[in-house]
Amino acid sequence: MRFITCPSFVDGFFLSAPVKDFVDNELIQSAFGGDLKQTNQFWKETGTRLYHVLPSDTLDELRDDECGLLRYPPEFILKGPDDYYLLLVVTQDDGGGVYVLFPRHSACSVLNELARQADD
Repeated sequence: MRFITCPSFVDGFFLSAPVKDFVDNELIQSAFGGDLKQTNQFWKETGTRLYHVLPSDTLDELRDDECGLLRYPPEFILKGPDDYYLLLVVTQDDGGGVYVLFPRHSACSVLNELARQADD
């Protein structure tokens, strides 16, 4: 599992082009009109981060506070290409939070359940 604190670093994840485009669209294009500088500034000010969960990852690899966040209903769960999902849990009044990008089939049962909910 890897995490980033700046959306510019998504390119460092080993993802297919369609998944990278999906993530870029959701994190930068939709939310900030494509303004990467504004997106990076917001993430920095609010402590927003993105976790990329691999199929073999478990919640044990998340910090305790992050693991607890997944007990709350996400703001959204989106199904992307290549059986990837993106969810957001807002943790602060200023809109900051945690994004989780994860594959449909994961060693993490909580994420598998969230993927099922997104499919329904």
